[in-house]
Amino acid sequence: MNRYTSVVAACLLFACGCASAQRKADAGSSEGPPNFFEVQQYDQPFAGWAEPTIWSTYVGSSSQREQHFDQDHPRQGLWAHSLELEYGVTDRLALGAYVDVVDPPGGDARYAQTRLLARYRFSNRQELFFNPALYVEYYLPHGGYGDRRLETRLILDKDVGDFRFVANPSVSVTTSGDNAWGAPSIGLAGAVYWRRPVLAQPGIEYYADYGQWNDQGHSKQYLLPTVDIALTPNVVWHIGAGFGLTSGSDHAVVETQLRFEYDVVRPSHLFGHPFQ
Repeated sequence: MNRYTSVVAACLLFACGCASAQRKADAGSSEGPPNFFEVQQYDQPFAGWAEPTIWSTYVGSSSQREQHFDQDHPRQGLWAHSLELEYGVTDRLALGAYVDVVDPPGGDARYAQTRLLARYRFSNRQELFFNPALYVEYYLPHGGYGDRRLETRLILDKDVGDFRFVANPSVSVTTSGDNAWGAPSIGLAGAVYWRRPVLAQPGIEYYADYGQWNDQGHSKQYLLPTVDIALTPNVVWHIGAGFGLTSGSDHAVVETQLRFEYDVVRPSHLFGHPFQ
């Protein structure tokens, strides 16, 4: 397959994903705009490696409201923070968790929820035309922050020359509350990154929560230019600033992720044999 065909196929992957499915890029309520933005990548911690990440989001302009813990606050001026820890059990399987905190204007910073994650890569990079992986996340909200939710994403990744295309179509369903196991929500996260620069790699990311597939009248969609800055070989600072594309979205947001990579302890060191 020549390079032209590869570029066309990768562009079609990205465009079709943007038009149809989702990443539920949301660590907040399933009804309100998202608090965190991430395109899940095909790359993940190797066996025995730990990857802590510090997330922060600031909502600079918004006409939306934040309704959690039986309180109502404007989203403009809201801060959201999360600490993620992901560990490579094998080179293909990784497990981890997030701890989320929200700090609305006029309110106090509060622990919001824990999210458990598991991801599995189906192949090594470049073995298939697309690099596929599966990502599963389970939301465990605290107090009145919302309902429990199960989210599943397919990760599709393709390098074409100096560019990397990524798409995260996903489906999520609530598992508690009045709408437990009701109609699932669909959406997408997608991105294109220019990978030629070594120290600072720019990109553009798209996030959408289209809502339940039988009621998609209140979608939240965002476009964020981003840059990944390599502070050291094992520390990357991801910065994005963008804007909402629909009436249900915040107007302007800024998000950062500070990601560390450490070779900690391998399962073979603990149990005397490698996990497969």
